[in-house]
Amino acid sequence: MSHKNRVLYVSETAGFFGGVERYIYDSARLLSENGFEISGLFEHADGKYPDVFLKAFRKVYSPEDVEALDGSEFDIAFIHKVDDPGLLRKIRRKFITIVFIHDHDYYCLRRHKYFPVCRINCHLPFNPFYCSICCGLLERQKNRLKFVNILRRIALMREVRKCNAFTVISAYMRNNLLMNGFNANSIFKLFPFRHLKDSVFSQEHKDGPPVILYVGQFVRGKGVDLLLAALARLDIDFRAYIVGGDNDDGYLKEMSSALGLSNKVVFTGWQNNPDEYFEKADVVAFPSRWQEPFGLVGIEAFAFRKPVVAFDVGGVSEWLTDNHTGILVKERDIDGMAEGLKRLLQNRELANKLGDNGYDFVRKHCSGENFVAGFKVMVEDVLMMNERNPHV
Repeated sequence: MSHKNRVLYVSETAGFFGGVERYIYDSARLLSENGFEISGLFEHADGKYPDVFLKAFRKVYSPEDVEALDGSEFDIAFIHKVDDPGLLRKIRRKFITIVFIHDHDYYCLRRHKYFPVCRINCHLPFNPFYCSICCGLLERQKNRLKFVNILRRIALMREVRKCNAFTVISAYMRNNLLMNGFNANSIFKLFPFRHLKDSVFSQEHKDGPPVILYVGQFVRGKGVDLLLAALARLDIDFRAYIVGGDNDDGYLKEMSSALGLSNKVVFTGWQNNPDEYFEKADVVAFPSRWQEPFGLVGIEAFAFRKPVVAFDVGGVSEWLTDNHTGILVKERDIDGMAEGLKRLLQNRELANKLGDNGYDFVRKHCSGENFVAGFKVMVEDVLMMNERNPHV
């Protein structure tokens, strides 16, 4: 079979918001540069810089355009985040579909895979009854609480399962799908990609205290509060840059001040291009309390030869090998996080060695060439599967 290259990306948000939207933008650009024709269909444009975001796509459609689209216009519909079972039904009936399972939204009513109040991670499969009790029939969306529409979410899960194939970013996510009844033969694992940085800021000639960096959203699952608690236990000089923003912005700034960190912690706000912060960092902290599907910030740090200290949750251990590419800490172990950060800040030789190993990991597993080759193989395999078993 000849290689097929017409792909329709489908997602909720046109614009930058979190790791998913950055992944959509970066991968669409990379595939476009390597012979694919990438168009996009988005439900709304409420992310940051939508004009920049949409330049990655050959054509852009809205849900209202689905009925008018010719089923032969695209070889694959690559579904990223869809919350409307009706829209997904229309798309999968018209196109061959691959669903990228970025996170836990489809099989967790709370979307975070940890229990409320105690915030202990959940390792159970989806069950409408028990999951309804767990979430209290409420979910937070766009800074407000909403009642969970159980029937709609069950319908969405049903539509997702009827799609042709599924892509995951880690073995951890593959196991989650298997636990929730997905067909193993339809699951493809595709490592993310990250461009390596040739010009890395020289740490040997940097003035001032060593630098700790966090990049990500300010939501409770990302664990910035745990990081601040760890920073408060450091008895060495340092500067920490907290790059990002979201729901917990005010709470985290108040917490930083209460912990006496105002002179050491800098909240930079959301940055469209955080490269300058990666360049000046000595170590990158990844303090997530929720079960990260992968943790894209980790390989972004590696691309700059920066070691990472992270909690061992979800798919993090797929890229972070303890004492090889960084320091892996038991989940929610604040003392362990503080000790790991201090160890690398005080041992430049070790930090450089771990950063170099991380760089080698990205070069070997997460290059743009590997991603494009893997994407091509996945698309052709799915098309061949569909020829043998036509989608109904």
